[in-house]
Amino acid sequence: MRRPAVVSAPAMFGRLPDQRDYVRWRVGAEEGRIWQDWLNRQTWVGSGRHIVLPGGQTTDEERDGWMHLSPRGEHDMPAPEHHPLPWSFVMSPGFLPMGGTTDWLTGVLMASRDSVGRPWPLVIYQRCGREWLDESLQETQGWLYWLARLAAQHITPDTMRRGRLTEQVDQLWAMWQPGPWWAQWLRGLRRTSQRSRELTGLPDEAPVVELPGVRYLPWPGWPGKTLGQARPGQGWFWQQNSEGRYVDALRLVEK
Repeated sequence: MRRPAVVSAPAMFGRLPDQRDYVRWRVGAEEGRIWQDWLNRQTWVGSGRHIVLPGGQTTDEERDGWMHLSPRGEHDMPAPEHHPLPWSFVMSPGFLPMGGTTDWLTGVLMASRDSVGRPWPLVIYQRCGREWLDESLQETQGWLYWLARLAAQHITPDTMRRGRLTEQVDQLWAMWQPGPWWAQWLRGLRRTSQRSRELTGLPDEAPVVELPGVRYLPWPGWPGKTLGQARPGQGWFWQQNSEGRYVDALRLVEK
């Protein structure tokens, strides 16, 4: 018998432009402390490494886990100083000291700031089993893709959605959460992707489309083989433009 997909409801920790203090949504004190400690050390979030612009790879970049996703010379334009694309991620058990020995972490991570301008990241995450990851990551424009697009709308300075992020995350999750086979069938009939597009409301002509990307992530056998052979303490991070193509990719190992 097939094992049911296991995944928790989304939780959130970090800063938002409409809040003066940390946002904690479904996050206990200990989990908040763990995220705060880890995020304080992630200076690459929002640094604009834009590895796809231009192509090629240096020795230093090889050492820190960055991988270029397009060949040298494909794009002649300079990399922009900043773009609002969040990072989607998957963390194997042990990457962060939370959850059980079989709990994976997945979600989106982005540069943000609070209402007085202090920069600090925001993370929306879930605990899950690998079976659910194997299923959900098959779609390049699935749950994480739409969650990232929704989150990007709430961290821009001129956002009109302030105070509604948790509500809209729950609405989006209701469209994508796992269920029995007939619920998955109904999902297709109800055009979940189109409904997700309407909820996120990001215009197709938004500037993020100008960042070129590629169709595949650079990890062989992604997601099934890569995650199936993963060791504890590994993390995979990637950015997608609004067309669903991959812009940046990064693999980290927590010691």
